[in-house]
Amino acid sequence: MTVGCACAATAVVVAAVHVPRAVQAMNSGVRAEAYITSAQERVLTSGDSLGISFDLQREAMRLIPRRSTYALVLPSDPQLAASRYGIEPLTYGVLPAWFQYLLVPAEQVGDSTQARYVVCWGCDRAFWNPRLKWLWDNKQGQSIGRLR
Repeated sequence: MTVGCACAATAVVVAAVHVPRAVQAMNSGVRAEAYITSAQERVLTSGDSLGISFDLQREAMRLIPRRSTYALVLPSDPQLAASRYGIEPLTYGVLPAWFQYLLVPAEQVGDSTQARYVVCWGCDRAFWNPRLKWLWDNKQGQSIGRLR
């Protein structure tokens, strides 16, 4: 009987100490994530966790019409992308699929010269300048343009 009472007393003490800590930790987590208030922000935050700029994603969604065509233009080499533009290998690998998901129903085209819009991250802007009107540029190698 004493062992049963001791176990019950221990359970009460453990619950009294750990439950408030657990509730406090949950509240902290909720406060930390409170800025994510819309479905769009949840999607953009997911892309941001993959290393894709929140601003680039938001501007692509804002500027590229739903029924248009676009091309994602990146450096040809993942090592160059990482060293010059800070595009991590994981990010480099998921970018095409992520933008395809992000911009549905807009159509991603393989031939960038056939696209109405270009999402450029580390592309050669000198090549594109005569062809595109730049709609957005963050001065860090990311820009979005529309065919003239």
